[in-house]
Amino acid sequence: SYLEVYMNQIFDLLANPEEQKKKKKSEKKREKLAIRFHPKKGPYVQGLTKHAVGNYRDIQKLMNVGLANRTVAETQMNKISSRSHCIFTLYMNQYNNDGAVVASKINLIDLAGSERVNKTGVAGTRMEELKTINKSLSALGDVISALADHAKFVPYANSVLT
Repeated sequence: SYLEVYMNQIFDLLANPEEQKKKKKSEKKREKLAIRFHPKKGPYVQGLTKHAVGNYRDIQKLMNVGLANRTVAETQMNKISSRSHCIFTLYMNQYNNDGAVVASKINLIDLAGSERVNKTGVAGTRMEELKTINKSLSALGDVISALADHAKFVPYANSVLT
């Protein structure tokens, strides 16, 4: 699976990958996804697609589709600046000779960088993106700090990212 956190909302970067490749960027309609909580498995994103892969080439194709669907824009600092955070999740099952299955999950996370208004020269929508990026990075820092301090309360709900 491959998700994007843009403006504190979650989108599936691999929803209908074959259909999405054929459409122009302006024609692509994206559905907002919700975070839910399963009593045994914990938090998950409802409606996030999973795609079967058999080798590295399959993984690379999906990553390229997701990157093509990611929100980017030009700023004074970068010609192509990611305007979101994204998480590529790889689920793996290993089948042992005794019939046991070992399940693993790897998350590859790309966080949008913190930005300063005066250096990026952004306004309007780009300014709102900048504020949302900085706020979510700050919330992530708060969660990491609380976990490191073994705090009784961890502020997970302060951002969709956390």
